[in-house]
Amino acid sequence: VFGYPLVFPPDYLTRKSVDDCQLMRINGQFIPLLQAAQETGTAIVLATDNMDCFYDAIQTARTSSPPVRKSETTPFNTICRLFDDVLCSSTRRILKSEDPRRFFEHWLTSHALDFNNALLLDDLEKNCREFQAAGGTAIQWKSDLLDVEAGKFHSELKSWLQIS
Repeated sequence: VFGYPLVFPPDYLTRKSVDDCQLMRINGQFIPLLQAAQETGTAIVLATDNMDCFYDAIQTARTSSPPVRKSETTPFNTICRLFDDVLCSSTRRILKSEDPRRFFEHWLTSHALDFNNALLLDDLEKNCREFQAAGGTAIQWKSDLLDVEAGKFHSELKSWLQIS
């Protein structure tokens, strides 16, 4: 259309992806629940099917972000400090739903845990179903849940975590 090829610097797409990751906002409703879970000794692990630049952005943010404070939406750089660890499909070389045992088992066993000690919060029904088939507990979360459904989700989560 322009009559000449557009030329971008070799690392343009990688830098753009990292910038986009850092602009993401996380639903603030999760923060007090996750903090309460951590206070009980529960490890909070982000399990994501994502690219390596996303993983790199999280690792950078986890070491250089300010403390987590609750707001309606919380910046990516702030929320990353809430995670005790990150499992990313790009580093695991498999998607969660392809083989949940392979995706999660090494982390679980290295922390003396099994699937029956683990809870997956995921937006995809398939991931939840596969995790449950491996012996874990799963609760499906969709960001567009109505208030009533969100309340049910929070109740299920609090019940599993045994927090009030």
